Amino acid sequence: MKCRKIIIVLAILVSLITGCSKITEGEIYKKEFRAERSWIQMIPMVHTNGKSTWISYIPIWHHHPDEYIIGIRDLETDKTALYYVKRETYEQCEIGRMFKYEPQRGDLDKEPITKRKEES
Repeated sequence: MKCRKIIIVLAILVSLITGCSKITEGEIYKKEFRAERSWIQMIPMVHTNGKSTWISYIPIWHHHPDEYIIGIRDLETDKTALYYVKRETYEQCEIGRMFKYEPQRGDLDKEPITKRKEES
């Protein structure tokens, strides 16, 4: 009985681990271009000296370069993933064709963004 419970727990853990992995190969189902953009986020910071409290705001600058996005879908599981690629790769890709994520080619699995504290 105890052995059966252990096997069930292990099977659940294995399915959770494999279910969370991101696909790296699949059919291209969408292409998207996002133009370069920048924006500033104001982060409130609360200060106190024991007698009074005040808030100051810290500006954080966000910069997104031109983004060329390829959306892929696994044909068997229907799982999807997005990859950020170089312009040349984006132009070679067509919806319905197969795509394989290759970091050495310059493909990124996370959005390329630069964040920095804005200087006063």
